[in-house]
Amino acid sequence: MSEERAPITFHLEELRRRLIVCLVAWLLGSIISYIYAEDIIAVLSAPAGKLYFLKTAEVFFSYLEIAAFAGFIGTLPIHCYEFWRFLRPALRGGEVTTALWFIPSALILFYGGSAFAFFWVLPAAIQFFMGFATVSLQPMFSLSAYLSFFIAFLLPFALGFELPLVLLVLSRLGL
Repeated sequence: MSEERAPITFHLEELRRRLIVCLVAWLLGSIISYIYAEDIIAVLSAPAGKLYFLKTAEVFFSYLEIAAFAGFIGTLPIHCYEFWRFLRPALRGGEVTTALWFIPSALILFYGGSAFAFFWVLPAAIQFFMGFATVSLQPMFSLSAYLSFFIAFLLPFALGFELPLVLLVLSRLGL
């Protein structure tokens, strides 16, 4: 009994289709996020208070940055689903059930880590850094610097919450 295998071009075509769906979803999510960029920035900047822009095009590029970031985070379930649909034909028996709990768990942990960073750790970090203010040194956060700090702060927590899942998978593989 020999298994019939698809040619590599079939797999590459399937991968191309899945990537196009992911890119279109990200683009649409980014467009929607750009429409609400001012509201998103208002929510994200709440721990820091009032933000300023120091360069001519800083607000425009910050809106693009936050739209791309929010668009990706918002469409992450679509990316995971497309990844699942691409891998599904290659999985057998127990691998399918493992993947069926792995992907939703990864999403929940990612969003949980993001929420933990945003609601608890980020306000504490902002207060810590604002504690360095003196009479001659007053904090004034620029929009682009704050957004870069926010993204660089949020992603490690979101990815760090994936660690239990990574350890579980590594232990199941015997590593």
